[in-house]
Amino acid sequence: MGRKAAEGKDPFKGLSPEFKEAVDSGDETVIRRLITEAAIGEAMNQVAKEADLDLAEKKEQATVAGEDYAAATKQNKLKIKYATEILEANGKL
Repeated sequence: MGRKAAEGKDPFKGLSPEFKEAVDSGDETVIRRLITEAAIGEAMNQVAKEADLDLAEKKEQATVAGEDYAAATKQNKLKIKYATEILEANGKL
């Protein structure tokens, strides 16, 4: 039977029943073949992702759109870190 997460939710819910059954009933050779097929599929997926110009363009647009927020976050984190270090240096933290 398939594994379940400690909190009771099935982390493998999205897998097809056919795949789970093949793994559950397969011997080591079958399971290793299925792992290899999945790894090859993921490698092909990553190559396709890298070649996707539309995705790259959208990522760039999202980066540019988020620059102001990223800069504000960086400033706020630096302010907190500086003030915390001053408190710590003065024995107040």
